[in-house]
Amino acid sequence: MKQEAALLYRELGVAEDAKFEEIQEATATLLLRYENDLKKRVKVEITKDKIMQIRLNQRLSGISRENADAAASSYLADDAEEFKNQPKEWSPPKWSQGLIVKPSSMWWNNCVIFFGGLAALGIFIPSQAEGIPMLSLLLTAGMMANRGTPPTEPGQGFMRGGKVGGHTFFAFFLSIVSFFIIGSMSSFFQRTLLTESNTLWYPFQNAFICIGMGFVCSFVQTYKDKSKE
Repeated sequence: MKQEAALLYRELGVAEDAKFEEIQEATATLLLRYENDLKKRVKVEITKDKIMQIRLNQRLSGISRENADAAASSYLADDAEEFKNQPKEWSPPKWSQGLIVKPSSMWWNNCVIFFGGLAALGIFIPSQAEGIPMLSLLLTAGMMANRGTPPTEPGQGFMRGGKVGGHTFFAFFLSIVSFFIIGSMSSFFQRTLLTESNTLWYPFQNAFICIGMGFVCSFVQTYKDKSKE
């Protein structure tokens, strides 16, 4: 048990007598370092949770003792309370792990800009709103196929034109399926809320589809980096 505990502290990069604030800081640092690596982020959270559980067990079994400054007991109590009340970080369902990936702030902002722009375009230019959803389909397929792929040139942006493979065709397949599902949902709400003669008919459809496709593009990644497995 002692060896396992020592290994957990080393994985987190803190001393065995580290204070709660030091453990929190080390955890936050590692999560930031592995922002785009879900497996490593999950491993960091599990390591921290195990350390909290060990300390809680020590507290409950009476093993832990106050250290020289008589502050250990209060920290252990804080640790136990924090461990019980800490919010669980969002993680995708098990069946979708590897396919659904939490977007980085940069990727999320890009999706908001592009798909939000298409939705707004249909509102400001209603005469073009009917055809814009098809652009959202193509944009989703292209962005999804590129997400996570290594850059072909140093400093290349998020639309990299990276390697083409099975993930590319899978991205187009998922985009088409998502487009039809979101389009069907849009039609249902259109017929419920509007009439075909309403000037908002096509702008509403366009905004609904573009926003829906934006969410798909934000969270789905078909490319898998084999080197991280």
